Amino acid sequence: MTQADAVHVLVMGGMGGLVMAVSVRAIAHRTSNGMKARRGTGLAFCLIWLAVWARLFGGFDLGAGLWAAGWLLYLALFLPAIGGFVPRPVFSGARNT
Repeated sequence: MTQADAVHVLVMGGMGGLVMAVSVRAIAHRTSNGMKARRGTGLAFCLIWLAVWARLFGGFDLGAGLWAAGWLLYLALFLPAIGGFVPRPVFSGARNT
């Protein structure tokens, strides 16, 4: 593996995971006990994570397929929430009243 490949994998995992982690918080279910991830979110994270490992070990085509599947699942989870009502600021935590 070349240095460019190693940097690619590091950025792929770091940025892909970061973008997904921050954005899925916006579509999380709000319950009286806090926020709960939507069903399928963990699988989307897992697909992205597996794509990084596949790419790391030379499985470029497998990695690309896993990467695309992870982001397509993310999109499927996110689309219904785009037109919906946001009950309060997206990134707010528990209210202390």
